[in-house]
Amino acid sequence: MLQAFEHFVSARSKEGSGSGSQARAEEALRENAILKRAVQIQNAKLQEAAAKDQELAGMKQVLGQYQERLRHLELSNYSLALHLQKATDDRSQTANRPPDVF
Repeated sequence: MLQAFEHFVSARSKEGSGSGSQARAEEALRENAILKRAVQIQNAKLQEAAAKDQELAGMKQVLGQYQERLRHLELSNYSLALHLQKATDDRSQTANRPPDVF
């Protein structure tokens, strides 16, 4: 679209022979260059934002996996603590019991 505008302005500047139209054409070309640069900058910013969004989505997925792993490890730790407590309670009960000798 900007190139079409540039071609139009160039064609108009060639048609007009007055210095006023030449000055307007040069001004339009300068504005066109500024607009092109603005579009390039905006496009770069949008690409950076898209890359950051993609990275954030990946990080969220990894965080979810780590949270699930943590929950699993906490459950295993609790289960092992209960087994250890039961084993130590069983040992203390058998230590206080008289031997089975006839």
